[in-house]
Amino acid sequence: MSSINRSATVARNPEVLYREVEGETVLLDASSGTYYTLNETGTAIWNMIENPTPLAVVQAKLIETFDVSHEDAWDGVLKLVAALAEQGLAAVKSG
Repeated sequence: MSSINRSATVARNPEVLYREVEGETVLLDASSGTYYTLNETGTAIWNMIENPTPLAVVQAKLIETFDVSHEDAWDGVLKLVAALAEQGLAAVKSG
């Protein structure tokens, strides 16, 4: 999803049910009955996007929280946000 850039905002779909268990988050898309599991990094991103959040802010918080490079943080944000958007679990608005 190359149209996603740092000025875009992302917010999770409020209809998605989720529960954090031992550092991971299980998501349930009730409309399809499909479950998804997020690791620790994915859980951190999920928690950051309760409300519309610029992707640059998500990236900066990942760098601060996990002590990763700018490139690695952006790669992780881009991959997860694209996957969440593709599955209808989050919405991305271009900035």
